[in-house]
Amino acid sequence: GEAMLHPDDIPMVESAIRANLEGTIAFFEVQVRVRAKNGAQKWVLSRAKVTARDEAGRPLRMSGVHVDITAVKQTEVELAKAGRLLTQLGEMNQALQANRLATMGTMVAGVTHEINNPVASIRMNAELLRENLTTPRRKNKAELLEERLDYVNAIVRLTERLERIVDGLKSFSRRREIRVEPVLLASCLAESWKLACSDRKRVANVEMDMQVETDIRVSADSQQALQVFVNVLLNAVNAVY
Repeated sequence: GEAMLHPDDIPMVESAIRANLEGTIAFFEVQVRVRAKNGAQKWVLSRAKVTARDEAGRPLRMSGVHVDITAVKQTEVELAKAGRLLTQLGEMNQALQANRLATMGTMVAGVTHEINNPVASIRMNAELLRENLTTPRRKNKAELLEERLDYVNAIVRLTERLERIVDGLKSFSRRREIRVEPVLLASCLAESWKLACSDRKRVANVEMDMQVETDIRVSADSQQALQVFVNVLLNAVNAVY
């Protein structure tokens, strides 16, 4: 009876029954919410039709069935939730990808700037080495050899720095996890200054007074820490000159 139907479903049921009684539709099928004896709400599929009419076409008998589809409805609800969740995840992934591309663009611009410095220094050292090898000088062989070794060592250090920069970019693109480990601060700073000194023109008249205890360790990714210190040192040099 109507007492068991959800109030919002009553107009729909009445309309369907009326249409079937009037012959507008051959049968009706509705999904309605009903209140069970224990007070719980259930979903029921109701299918019925007029099975007998008099000579004037007035309905005499209607028959039908009620099927409990509560479980089906619950599954539909869960599937709808899952669908919305997948949509949200897809939107989040698109946003993350867009943000990642923007971040990559910013990083590439920064890396390009960082690469320009060691590349210029490599070129300068290579040209000085060529000049040393081709231009006669009033120096003995030992002095010439020491000068050449300085140029070669500078080129090697600068090349290693480039490799670290490129490796950092590759690691970012592959979402490499940061490897946090105990890093000797003094050693990291000393190596950073050595790399910074590869750019001879910029640090020619600069000295670093490092006052750090040799056994102090910090938790960091050694490669990223090295890159940070090199940038800080070169920025400091730029600020002075």
